[in-house]
Amino acid sequence: STLTVVGVSGGVTFTGDGVTAEGGGVASLDATTWLAGERTVVVRNTEAVSTLSISVEDATSTGGPYVGAMDSVITYHPDAYSKIIVTAPAEVTQGEAFRVDLMMADKYDNLIVDSNDRYVSISANKLGIEVPTGDLWIEDGVGHFMTKAMGWSGEGLVFNVKDVVNLEGSTVTHGMSAAVTVLPGNGGGTTTLD
Repeated sequence: STLTVVGVSGGVTFTGDGVTAEGGGVASLDATTWLAGERTVVVRNTEAVSTLSISVEDATSTGGPYVGAMDSVITYHPDAYSKIIVTAPAEVTQGEAFRVDLMMADKYDNLIVDSNDRYVSISANKLGIEVPTGDLWIEDGVGHFMTKAMGWSGEGLVFNVKDVVNLEGSTVTHGMSAAVTVLPGNGGGTTTLD
């Protein structure tokens, strides 16, 4: 028999007696450990999905194939909130505004939407970078801010975003963007105000 998970492209693992992962969201179930009428298989998915369907096909029994599907709701439980994903463009032009996206995530990069909206503080590792002052409200796990490099151009601009109120314990939850290259604006040349 085979167990198929539809709605995912990867990150699926299966555990249970007589269960062998075949890849692509498919597992084979051997006949020797199949108890009369039921079988326990744990399916773990490490990527965010909105819907998930599971089906079972018995192609080996006499009179088959027999096909069945889950008749109950699959509960999705992401891992605990543990990081902030900060996504900035790889290259921008000095003096031009650009957007930086934020996402509250678990260790698998799944979006964490919880009932506790969050506030974050934002900083940059270079002088002459306009970032929001005060705290930024993050609703339903996602947010963004607009910024621009006014008095600096060059390589290695990084944004650091920190959760202002950490509800998960004493460890500060934060995230950093990949390095951004700021090309000189109309004035030309490189300004360094480190």
